[in-house]
Amino acid sequence: MITSYLVWYRLEGDDHDRIAGLSHSYTAGVGMAENIYAIKKTIDKLPVTSTGVKLCQVGNLYSHENFDQRWQVVPLKTAPKKSPSFP
Repeated sequence: MITSYLVWYRLEGDDHDRIAGLSHSYTAGVGMAENIYAIKKTIDKLPVTSTGVKLCQVGNLYSHENFDQRWQVVPLKTAPKKSPSFP
């Protein structure tokens, strides 16, 4: 099964993640999450509170944000120090 990473962000008051992009590697997803934080904060002037990546399997349906795994990248909280490995 193909693994992908959704790049998400949240604004002040949000109770759900807003999807901003898709990556096929964790490392690229982290870079994208850092970039979307900077873009939303400095260029769009939006009250972004956090960004991160979510692991998903291509072909699976997800509802109610029940993704396989989720990491917050900015501000740094739950991101692993290296790319996660999967079976």
